[in-house]
Amino acid sequence: MSLQHTGPLPLAPASPFPARIASEPREAPRAAASRAAIPAPLFTVDRLEGVDCAGHRDAWVDLVGRALEPNPFLDPDFALPAAQHLSGRRRPCFALVWAEDGAGRRDLVAVCPIVAGLGPLRGLASAWLHDLSTLGLPLLDRDRADAALSALLAWAGTALRGASGLLVPSLPADGPTAAALRRVAAKRGLDLAVLATWERAALRRGDPADLAAPSARGAKELRRQRRRLAERGALAFASAEAAADLRSEVERFLSLEAGGWKGAAGTAMLSSSGRTAFLRTAVRMLARRGLCRIDSLTLDGAPVAMAVTLRAGDAEFLWKIAYREDVARCSPGVLLVLDLTEAQRRSGRAAAVDSCAVPDHPMIDRLWGGRIRLCDVAVALEPRRGPAFHRAVAVERGARRLRAGVKRMVLGWRARRARRAG
Repeated sequence: MSLQHTGPLPLAPASPFPARIASEPREAPRAAASRAAIPAPLFTVDRLEGVDCAGHRDAWVDLVGRALEPNPFLDPDFALPAAQHLSGRRRPCFALVWAEDGAGRRDLVAVCPIVAGLGPLRGLASAWLHDLSTLGLPLLDRDRADAALSALLAWAGTALRGASGLLVPSLPADGPTAAALRRVAAKRGLDLAVLATWERAALRRGDPADLAAPSARGAKELRRQRRRLAERGALAFASAEAAADLRSEVERFLSLEAGGWKGAAGTAMLSSSGRTAFLRTAVRMLARRGLCRIDSLTLDGAPVAMAVTLRAGDAEFLWKIAYREDVARCSPGVLLVLDLTEAQRRSGRAAAVDSCAVPDHPMIDRLWGGRIRLCDVAVALEPRRGPAFHRAVAVERGARRLRAGVKRMVLGWRARRARRAG
């Protein structure tokens, strides 16, 4: 079921988060944190900077195990290193929603990192989506998802001064979080607006249709490429999951990626000290909990292609791939994906594998026939802010059209320059 499309959706322009909700009673200051009571007696929301979330890591990890829908990019061992090393100007604050039983017990029931929009206009705030994550949905307790989401939106309507709505980017459109958002919006009388929808490749357990068999000619070519590669040495597929093994494997991945086109373009992880620190930290911490794996296609023990896969719940996420440029004609990345696909099929260890790829990816779309439908969706924070919400949505849609037009112009200019150079 798709989200109801009632209008356009914008990102909130620069809308600073308040240090404190004006109506809350005074209390002893806490490091960079504020707390606001929610108009639902059993829920409170803490607004914390990333560094202050560390004290709630155990509760957050427990919520990951109870999550309505998996999101590895919002595991604390991924999100907190990302907030420390990757956020730049768009530094998020984390909204932590707690359910209280009146006897002093607090259960964490939702986590959502939020950034204020950039630019001169004020409109929508946004759940945080940085360029190394591919899902923007909040973590919600599966048994209290609607109540937790309602509390989060009620808090946002008070705390996010100047924001008429909240953008949730890269939300699985047919997943349980989208369904919860529709229910809560309908109950609270809040408008929803879908800005964009797209699909990316996925692999589901037990669904043979997801294995997009190549044509006879394509299969023959892949066998030829594997033989050509094997002529250079002993070709093998290997997986590393133990924390001790991943410590060295992540260094090999960093080196492999830096030696390819990303290194030449300055976009490899190793090209940025912040990204390097983030990857090392996140992989190390996730590995301790069995939530990260690095698969390799090796030639005489040296990797020619590597893939970093994350795990959340019963799903896996094919997050990063790198390969050796000098053997690119043998398609080592494709051969690695074929090997790990077969390993996944034999083990049945995940209900689904998300490719984390861009739409219409020329490699993975040929290998995996399954698709995940995603969307960028905005929800108004209060019924009375409907007109402001739709104005903000219109502004964001216009900004996106402008960015797309500029991108087409730049790509066209580059293509013309390449043709003249050729």
